Amino acid sequence: MTRLSEEALKKFTKEELIYYLKKIEFYLPTGKTDSIEYCILNKRHADLSKEIDNIFSKVTKSLEEYKKTQNIDKLIEVQKLNTQRERLWNKQRKIEKELWGI
Repeated sequence: MTRLSEEALKKFTKEELIYYLKKIEFYLPTGKTDSIEYCILNKRHADLSKEIDNIFSKVTKSLEEYKKTQNIDKLIEVQKLNTQRERLWNKQRKIEKELWGI
């Protein structure tokens, strides 16, 4: 991260930065740059992918521990993780639809 962006993050809130970036986007040539909204959605999509991968690794670890210990609590944990993963997948699908619409 550049020094300028670090200073901007200290001075302004996230909403203010988005507002100013959208104002700047108006002056940018449209054919050469992605829209700010597209970049934000793309970043959110990538973050959700990382979270889903983390959940998959937790599920794998819990299932391996269940095989060793036969503890029912591990299966309950896997079920909770799967519901959390499903919610994240649904969010990711909504973002994909928005990305395709842009």
